[in-house]
Amino acid sequence: MEKGCFYFIKDSYFLEFIDPNLMKNKENGNRRPCFFYFKDENNIIWLIPISSKVEKFKGIYENKVKKYGYCNNIYFGEVLGVESVFLLQNMFPITEEYISEQYIYGEKPVKIKYEQEKELSKLGKKILALHKSKPNLRLIIPNVFEIEKKLKENMKKIRPFV
Repeated sequence: MEKGCFYFIKDSYFLEFIDPNLMKNKENGNRRPCFFYFKDENNIIWLIPISSKVEKFKGIYENKVKKYGYCNNIYFGEVLGVESVFLLQNMFPITEEYISEQYIYGEKPVKIKYEQEKELSKLGKKILALHKSKPNLRLIIPNVFEIEKKLKENMKKIRPFV
């Protein structure tokens, strides 16, 4: 997997890891959502879905800022020259076997700028650490602990000495 790029997920992931709060693959010929990724210290891949519904999430972002004084689990950035929303609140763990393919546009992989990639990866790791230390804050909506546990069990079955 290439840093700063986006990926799509196989439907089999959603069949194995059932969580109503995961952003699942959409039908109707459009392949979405696509996901930005970063890896944690255990080599687990964490996917962050992106959305084009900027106005919707600006309202949610502003409400969180009014209520808490900040919002660090919704990030606004640019993808293919268009403002997009990175939904850290919806991130979840995965392994490479569930990645279907890289997001390609015009025969080139879709990438974000290096500075944005570094900032987003850093923020993702921070949110993940906060969520692990204070799960009652519900910074991440899906039940990532259960998914991560099952992924690690699957990894041990494939590679028993991991």
